[in-house]
Amino acid sequence: MPSVIKKIPGYYSIRDFIKYIFNFWKKEEKFQLVERMGTTFVQFPDKTFYIIRIIPMHPSLLFSTFYFVLGQIIYAVERGYIPVVDMKNYRNQLNEEHPIHGTINAWEYFFKQPTVYSLEDAYNSKNIILSPIGKELIHEKSASSFLHNEAISLRANYISKYIRLQPHIQEILDSK
Repeated sequence: MPSVIKKIPGYYSIRDFIKYIFNFWKKEEKFQLVERMGTTFVQFPDKTFYIIRIIPMHPSLLFSTFYFVLGQIIYAVERGYIPVVDMKNYRNQLNEEHPIHGTINAWEYFFKQPTVYSLEDAYNSKNIILSPIGKELIHEKSASSFLHNEAISLRANYISKYIRLQPHIQEILDSK
């Protein structure tokens, strides 16, 4: 490094800061950057809701959104959180301007919420964790090999437990 650059005020602090950021992003903790919120509501004080947020206006289609949400559900359930999908407040290309089947939450056009709790229940509860936007949280076993038997089994178990089609979608599939 030329000695002239080392004489710039703040050089060492900027260099150390850049090194810190680089080392931080190399670690695995980068996938755990979530926002934790506490509210003044007292509804469900013993439960922690995990709000799954979709990247606003990301050009993904239904299956990639489905797989993204599945990864978030696996992350939430393994940590003891209650997953709830929010595609109402974090709009994307699947949203419509008018309600579809009584909702503007695009996830609920096709699927039911992963648990019995609604989006309103989650936002009116005491403990809320907002998922990171733009970071896919992938379970080690499901990421090790997409087609590995253990990964397929893990995803199949979570799909059968937490992903349920809306009745009108199920009727269409049954009729075909």
